[in-house]
Amino acid sequence: HLCFFVRDETLRRQADEMLRTEHNALQNASDAIIVIDMHTRIEYANPATARIWGFPTVADLVGRPLGKLLLNEADGQEIVSSLSGANYMTSGIAVAVRFDGEPFRVNIRAACNRDSDGNVVGAVLSFSDLTERDRVQMAERDASRFRDTLQRLDEFRNVLKCGIGEVTSLIH
Repeated sequence: HLCFFVRDETLRRQADEMLRTEHNALQNASDAIIVIDMHTRIEYANPATARIWGFPTVADLVGRPLGKLLLNEADGQEIVSSLSGANYMTSGIAVAVRFDGEPFRVNIRAACNRDSDGNVVGAVLSFSDLTERDRVQMAERDASRFRDTLQRLDEFRNVLKCGIGEVTSLIH
């Protein structure tokens, strides 16, 4: 007696490839991605999270409360609380604290994390470091002030050409 079992592994291989692709996307993302449980404990963090916060390794983040990464520790619980009822996603800006204690601003996007039965088991958060954007905006403001000062100096120079009477009225 012979018994044969033939099985098409196409679906399993496609699923494995999809998991590999998703894993690579998470590992190589430039934004920090964190998965937390309902108690705001970090269950997963990608390498960008360790880089942005300045932690030596991702393992140093797992198990920490989300609030420990933020200047206002209560913000971590507020994020989870905001993901209730009909609100499955939220976003905003918060001040985070790097491993060395330096504060910096982050843009947060959060969504409910659900198990296979559809129950909320935590949240998936994405953080964008706003440090460079803030530096650019500050440089633009400084450049604008510098241009304004140069323009006022040029106006003052033109007044000096006109005479001392106008300089006196300009000073007043």
